[in-house]
This record gives sequence, structure tokens and C-alpha cells, in this order.
Amino acid sequence: MPWSFAWTRPPEITSPPAPLNGGAGSAWLIDAQLRLAAVLVLVVLALSIAVAQAASLAGSITVGQWPSAAALNPTTRRLYVPNWADDTISVIDAATYRVRDTISSGVGREPADADVNTRANLVYIANDAGRSLSVLDGASDTVVATVDLGGNGGDVAFDPKTNRVFVTVYSANQVDVIDGSSYALLGSVSVGQSPLGIAVNPKTNRIYVANYDSDTLSIIDGKRHRVVATLPTGHNPRGLAINPVVNCLYVSNAGDNTVWVMDLATEQFTGVSIAVGTDPRRIIVNPRTNHAFVSNTGSDSISMIDGATNTVIQTLSVGSGPRDGSVNTAKNQVFIVNSGGDTVSVLQE
Repeated sequence: MPWSFAWTRPPEITSPPAPLNGGAGSAWLIDAQLRLAAVLVLVVLALSIAVAQAASLAGSITVGQWPSAAALNPTTRRLYVPNWADDTISVIDAATYRVRDTISSGVGREPADADVNTRANLVYIANDAGRSLSVLDGASDTVVATVDLGGNGGDVAFDPKTNRVFVTVYSANQVDVIDGSSYALLGSVSVGQSPLGIAVNPKTNRIYVANYDSDTLSIIDGKRHRVVATLPTGHNPRGLAINPVVNCLYVSNAGDNTVWVMDLATEQFTGVSIAVGTDPRRIIVNPRTNHAFVSNTGSDSISMIDGATNTVIQTLSVGSGPRDGSVNTAKNQVFIVNSGGDTVSVLQE
């Protein structure tokens, strides 16, 4: 638990105090007591801040084989976890931490990522080997549609403002664009090599894509469906997440164990590089606490970043091979999927 306080040394005493019978001696004693009290207040304040910043492990949920992602519908309080190795979706009650259903029918091969359309109560699931997008009805928890992609599905992001679904297709170096209601494939946007991470900014209609093998970030105009800028990143950019509190984009670089920070007002990197754990993957943000959580797959840990200072304020050990997660902002709960342990860790802020 990181905490610190500033210690102020009392002034050097160059002569002994006068006898404690009133006058200067009593004043000196009172002054010393006040200084001591001030130091104690600083200590208590520092401890209080540290406690407020800390997150703790509140539970663990067993799911299917090799869970790869998590997406929460805050309205229904259902957490959807694609299990990459057994082609299923675990549906978890976020209030009780219990698996309420395991969906296999209609799910594509190697489901890799998921995102939620809260208004329509739909879940979009990108399938890796299935080269498709599965659409799940959240009311019945059944697959209602399958959309063919241009190659292997990577990550998926839904834009609630335009009702568009964006899927990185890493084997074809492109992003497929799908209508969120009709499920029609609207087109594809060519990007860098092996695009994986993706994030949507509904306020500006911009889509950000991490190109893993070309060490770049593509910025897509969501209206015209074309790349408007390509920026260099760290080595092997993997995960992307937007922090609306400070209007920035986080980019995890799996190859050099860092997180870079972009100012979304200028769409330029700030020069901030945050050291995290080994092989950082996806990032999730809790806007209520202004904290970002980085899944360090290689070190079985989560780095918690303070959005105000861009510093790691806590490192938490979780299950084996954490890869992704989702946040329940109403309860300040963070769900982390652990691929190596077939579990979901629950963190409480």
C-alpha cells in the first residue's frame, strides 16, 4: 500500500529551555507539542489517502476454459465472459458472483472479445478462429445472429452514438464496420499490421486502433470510415482505453512493459510512459475513481494507475494470466479475467 508524508524537522535547540514554571519554557513545550500533533495529523492523513486509493481482492469466480475478455451490462448486472478454448460464454450475476448460464449454441470458434449495447441489450462477440461476430440477445442469453468477418476477429468496440460495431481483424490488417441493429457489414478500413486493441470515443466519433506488429496507432474518422492519422507507439501496442475524466487515451505496450498516455484534445502523445508489469494487455478505466487497471499477463498482476498523476499507485496479485476486465462503476467493482486459471477475480475499490 503506497503512502508517504513529508517530515518536517523541528528547529535545532541551541540552548536548554527555561524551567517549566511558566514563561518561555511553557511556550517552548506548547510549541513542541503542536509540532508533534501536526506530524501525527499528516501521518493519519497519509494513511487515510492510502486506504482510499487501495483496491482489494473480494472474490474469485470459476468460468470456462481460457477466458479471454469480459463485458458488463450495468443495467441487467450481467457480466459476459468469452471462453476462448471451449467456445462458450459464461454469464455471471455481478451482484452475487455466480455463473447463471453457460452459452455454447451459436457461439463462434475461439471467442476472443465482447462489448455491450446497453440500450438494445445486445452483446457483440468477436470470434478468432470463427472469423465472425456473434450477436447475443441479453434478454434470453441466446445467439440471434452471426456476421462473417474478413478474417480472424480480435477486439470489438461498440459506439452507442452511431450504433456501429468496430472489430479488429488482425489477419487481414483491417477494421470491419457493422451496423449494430441490422448486423450488416458496412465496410472495412485498412490499418497497420496485426490490429488488436480498439477504443471508441463517442464524443468525437474517433476510433483508435493498436497495430501490434507495426508499433503504431491508427486514428479512424468514424463518419467517413477512413484513417486520418497514424502515430508511432511503444513496442507491440496491445490494449487501449479512454479515460473520460482527464480526456486521455491509454495505450499498453506489451513489448516494453509500458503504458503511454495520449491527450485526446490534441491527439498527440504526452511523452508520459508508465512502467507496469510484464506483458501488459487490455486496460479498463473506472471513471468514478479516476483509476485505470492494466492486466499484466506475464506477471499475474494488475497495475492500478491514478489518472490524475499518471503513476502506478498499487500492484495487485490476481490469478494466472490476467488479460482483460470490466468495471461496475455503481459498486466500484473491477472484474479481471485470468486466462491461465480459468477464473474471474473480483476487486473492490
